[in-house]
Amino acid sequence: MNHYYDYHMSTVLDQPIGLIGFFGCEAAQVGYNIASLTGLPFASLDRLVEHSMGCSIAELTAARGVKAYRDRLKACLNTELTSPPFGILALPPDALMGGDAGTQTGAMTLIYLR
Repeated sequence: MNHYYDYHMSTVLDQPIGLIGFFGCEAAQVGYNIASLTGLPFASLDRLVEHSMGCSIAELTAARGVKAYRDRLKACLNTELTSPPFGILALPPDALMGGDAGTQTGAMTLIYLR
């Protein structure tokens, strides 16, 4: 049921827009600002990993290792690339590293921040 004050997107994208860069480039802040100006949905891939695991990334890697983090990162990325409505997605610098972690990146517009 839609309510008057519910969120309503003014723009619909065919694929997500991914923001990526080196550590400290503030991809999440840039993504949040763009989303707030355009009305597009916004998600930070690191925050999605933390929410899905119920702990911080530091706790996850300490308890289960980096492989568990990368596996969850890949799963969250694939979910975001295949679940509309599409919006702005802030990616950690290592999101596309190694193996097949970036196999679905053709399904998004990727913007590199310096």
